[in-house]
Amino acid sequence: MGLNVFVVSATTGVSVAPVFRGTRYLLIFEIITLVIIVAFPALTLWLRSQM
Repeated sequence: MGLNVFVVSATTGVSVAPVFRGTRYLLIFEIITLVIIVAFPALTLWLRSQM
């Protein structure tokens, strides 16, 4: 994610700090998802069997 932030910052001309602030919500949801997957691994196997 860090490299992508620097690329976005360079291409848009916005400094790095606001771009990192914009990604914090995505990072929070990724951490929550990871905790759910680690806590309930059977859930991921069940979801895969439904596809």
